[in-house]
Amino acid sequence: ALARLDRLTTATPAGTADPDHLRLRLRALAALGRADEAERAATAVSASLDADERARVADAVARGWIATGALDRARAALRAIGGVAADSGQAAGWLALYGGELREARTLLRRV
Repeated sequence: ALARLDRLTTATPAGTADPDHLRLRLRALAALGRADEAERAATAVSASLDADERARVADAVARGWIATGALDRARAALRAIGGVAADSGQAAGWLALYGGELREARTLLRRV
């Protein structure tokens, strides 16, 4: 499945891949423990995405880093790829929870 997504997202000119395919590919990479690869791919296309899509892509990458326990890398990915809009996603909620910010985590995770 990942090989098929690779073809769907890399066979097109830069910045023209379907955002749903791209996000699915990044989530698959993150789930496979390849958060570094997901982050590189997201960074490469982030300029061509609108703010909402950038936030969703950043969230997928950050969740990959969270799964590996690299919370600092997850925070950095949210800021670098998603900007301010990424502060309200699921990954931001998990980071708040792991950081002991229960009220903030509850608020963020209820939105998801």
